[in-house]
Amino acid sequence: MDGYLLVFTDPIDKYYVNAFNKKKSWAEGTYELIGPKVLGNKEKFDQHLLISHNTEELPDFKRTYRNIRNILEVFPYEGIVFHHEDGRMAKIKKKDFGFNR
Repeated sequence: MDGYLLVFTDPIDKYYVNAFNKKKSWAEGTYELIGPKVLGNKEKFDQHLLISHNTEELPDFKRTYRNIRNILEVFPYEGIVFHHEDGRMAKIKKKDFGFNR
């Protein structure tokens, strides 16, 4: 899948392995790795965790450029993952609009 990583194949994946091993079972889906050694740890976590892209739902809103931009401007996370009923997904990040985290 374009934009997603297959992990557990390289020694650098130790942070994914560490986060993965913290739980006994996982729901099907995609996850975001966060923690001390990930992209500057903007969320200030003291351990590595995998967070489901389904964790927090936004209220339904009209998906226009302006609305997405306005949400991302104040959104505390890296971006928004949109899920289509047919299984397709898209992630739009703050940096896509020139916003810093």
